Amino acid sequence: MRIVRSLGIVCVVCGLATVGVAQRPQSGAAKLCVDIVSVKNGPRLRGAIIGRDKKGTVTIAVRQSWLQARYPELAAKHAAEETADSDSALTELLQRIKAWRIRRPDEARLQFFLEQQQELFEQQMEESQQPAEDDIPRFVNIRIPARQTTRVYAQPKERRQIAQLAWREKYDDVETASADDLAKRLKEQGIDIAGAAGGSSDELGPVRRQSEKEWAARVAICEYQYVGSVDFQGTGNFIVRTDGEAAAPDMAPLVSGLFQQGLTAELGDLLGEPIAGKPQQQTWMQTATKAAEEADRNGVRVTRIDQNLLAGRATVEVRFLARMPNGSWETVWMQRVTADTSKRRPELEKRIRSDPRVAQVLDTFQGLLGGGDDQANLALRFGAATMEAQQLADGKFFEFRDRYLRQLDRPPIVW
Repeated sequence: MRIVRSLGIVCVVCGLATVGVAQRPQSGAAKLCVDIVSVKNGPRLRGAIIGRDKKGTVTIAVRQSWLQARYPELAAKHAAEETADSDSALTELLQRIKAWRIRRPDEARLQFFLEQQQELFEQQMEESQQPAEDDIPRFVNIRIPARQTTRVYAQPKERRQIAQLAWREKYDDVETASADDLAKRLKEQGIDIAGAAGGSSDELGPVRRQSEKEWAARVAICEYQYVGSVDFQGTGNFIVRTDGEAAAPDMAPLVSGLFQQGLTAELGDLLGEPIAGKPQQQTWMQTATKAAEEADRNGVRVTRIDQNLLAGRATVEVRFLARMPNGSWETVWMQRVTADTSKRRPELEKRIRSDPRVAQVLDTFQGLLGGGDDQANLALRFGAATMEAQQLADGKFFEFRDRYLRQLDRPPIVW
């Protein structure tokens, strides 16, 4: 964390050197707790939306018994298709897990996770052959292309939680009862709706087939957690490694390098045109992915900071890149968070001041430009704003990472 904070101040110092979309629901939809997808000239499906790809195709998990009662022909069609697809997907998934375990025999944490996952899916394979009558109601996944949808309404998170709990308790009217009515019944059972672990729509539906690229992204996320992380941070194309295996960088040349890069960028902003020279390339990506490959990792996180002195804002961009089957690297997740630097953050500024590495950064900066206390205080404000933005961005990254550490078949990874 000390390296991270110091890099935030470094970026400030260099800046100082240069002075899915829900439509309006149909009547009554907002009183329910299920998502609704209306199909053109077809059914109005109620369930839980579990994905929407870049082409607009919506995947909704629908309870099979409800679908059978409302749309029996559609239920029969999907039941037959999904039985075959699920068995095939389970077989493929188990083969991938076993091959993965062979590739990483010495990674104890990863082996433990994969062993648990293998047991889970082997049990599912057995149960699919002999389904029990008292199983939690089975869901089917229905994919609707964008051109076939006329209305999509996704419930807020709080209402979706009610639906998950009601399905878990095997209520048979989750799709038609009001959210208030279901919440009342759950509370009468002594269930704390806000605090209960009611599951997620990610957990609904049978096992689905995954493309080679989606599987590669899933492998990268899991190995980032269980094999070892590779993390970089910086600004523009100037990044340094900051994970536990990286050596602490020498701050003096770091400040100098960032100073020159920041100066060029700020001059371009002031003149309203790019500075003449070689075209900018994404060398930061080459730096990060090369290090990941040398460390035999399939995923890398890169945090880049943009501190705009003229606009008074600090922006933190976090990306997670995964190595694809053909050896190329793709960004599978990205988050940007911007903070207003005019806002005072006393606690964060205090934490920054107490870091001895910050003194080295400011001394180097003052040696370059002869900056005084005013510049140092402004740098601390920018540093505090950057730290706040980075904490928010990191939180979003950890949510993304943790979402894919539950099961290896879901939720879908779309980028």
